[in-house]
Amino acid sequence: MSALLEVTGLVKRFEQTRSLFDQLTKKPVKAVQAVSGIDLTIGANETLGLVGESGCGKSTVGRCILRLETPDAGKILFDGQDIAKMEESALRPLRRRLQVVFQDPYASLNPRRTVGDAVGEPLANFTGLKGAALREEVALLFERVGLRRDQLDRFPHEFSGGQRQRIGIARALGPKPDLIILDEPVSALDVSVQAQVVNLLMDLQDEFGLSYLFIAHDLAVVRHISQRVAVMYLGQVVEAGPRDIVFAQPRHPYTQSLLSAAPILDAQKRRLAKRIILGGDLPSPSNPPSGCRFHTRCPYVQPICKTVAPPSVSDGAGHTANCHFPL
Repeated sequence: MSALLEVTGLVKRFEQTRSLFDQLTKKPVKAVQAVSGIDLTIGANETLGLVGESGCGKSTVGRCILRLETPDAGKILFDGQDIAKMEESALRPLRRRLQVVFQDPYASLNPRRTVGDAVGEPLANFTGLKGAALREEVALLFERVGLRRDQLDRFPHEFSGGQRQRIGIARALGPKPDLIILDEPVSALDVSVQAQVVNLLMDLQDEFGLSYLFIAHDLAVVRHISQRVAVMYLGQVVEAGPRDIVFAQPRHPYTQSLLSAAPILDAQKRRLAKRIILGGDLPSPSNPPSGCRFHTRCPYVQPICKTVAPPSVSDGAGHTANCHFPL
């Protein structure tokens, strides 16, 4: 399978705001290492689930791929073109093929504009449609995501959370993209609505041949929609591989702990399951630990873990783990 998107060595840092005292004393500015050398690959018509706890850098990866943030280092090859440092004039034709659905469906819509205008704007920008032809295309998009034509002239506050997310999906779908970044698209929705939206996304993928980067912390949703999974911890991917293999045979201790925290519906399996509770807090991304970044919380830590960064160990079947002692 050819790679539609290939990310190599992606790095993004954010400088912290300096206080007046720091400026007067010329104290060095600490940089938050949001993303530290990420490697990802997404094939055509494939969904990659990117999981990890809050603050690990998942959303920053998505924003860098969209070039809403400019990476400090690394390559982002989209259909063979490196867009990491591409000028905006050269990047604009590719923006039609790269779309996004944000976490908060209300915050991503302008409350002063009708939802029909919101969905029609990218269509007008990239396709040149105007007037009745544009309105008809927007109406077709509404129907495709489960909304009605007579809702085009309403405002965002007149819709429920699930309906607003459908509007966001319609807006992303309009320019006929190849890749959609889904940044926690269902985390703000009720469980029943989550299932409807996830099933809609899967239907659209089959119909239009879309690729997704599905960013989430809900393992059940990721397992349902993804073909492959990448697990992030403190700005780095610590494990990646086919979904079923990663969930059945996690090789990194962090992945093992994440899976042990997921709810289990079967009562008998729940009684037999062993819960792994990590000690300590998530280290600061402005001062990450040396060696393996997970060693401060790892139940299997050894002396080498504290000083030497772990290599990426593969099982030969596309399942990798960055660990000195993979499970």
